[in-house]
Amino acid sequence: MTIRRLDLLIVVFDSAKARFFERGTDGHLHALNEWESGLHRHVMDLVTDKPGRGFGSTQSGVRHAYESADDLHKLEKHRFVQRLVKTLDDAYDQGAFKRVVIVGPKRSLGEFHKLAPEKLRALVTHEVPKDLIKYSDHELEERLGPHLASEAEPLLIRH
Repeated sequence: MTIRRLDLLIVVFDSAKARFFERGTDGHLHALNEWESGLHRHVMDLVTDKPGRGFGSTQSGVRHAYESADDLHKLEKHRFVQRLVKTLDDAYDQGAFKRVVIVGPKRSLGEFHKLAPEKLRALVTHEVPKDLIKYSDHELEERLGPHLASEAEPLLIRH
């Protein structure tokens, strides 16, 4: 089985969902894959037990509930972007794509930059700091068109 190598991979993501596209020879976006993190679960679904209780530090006998040091939603968002970065890095190492366009909210793009190795950040030709994950493929194509217009010329030159 041969793996098709993409010149340009377009990744539209937020902290809970990622969609992968290629730009076809017809100039339209073609969906390749989609992931979801399951982030939309309730916190009680993420935690199996209530936090424990302990006595206060003063000898007053007052009891307090322990609270987790981590915000579970924030941790789940971080893990999702971390998984995205690892997958893109591995895919690049296997020669799956040459360049990448990333589209996402500013916070998610910032998380991407913190986690991505330098070689992956160097492949990013465009960043679109917009939350477009919920748009249909057609609407996404319309909204990304102006940002990807400059990408069309190199694709035509290379073929």
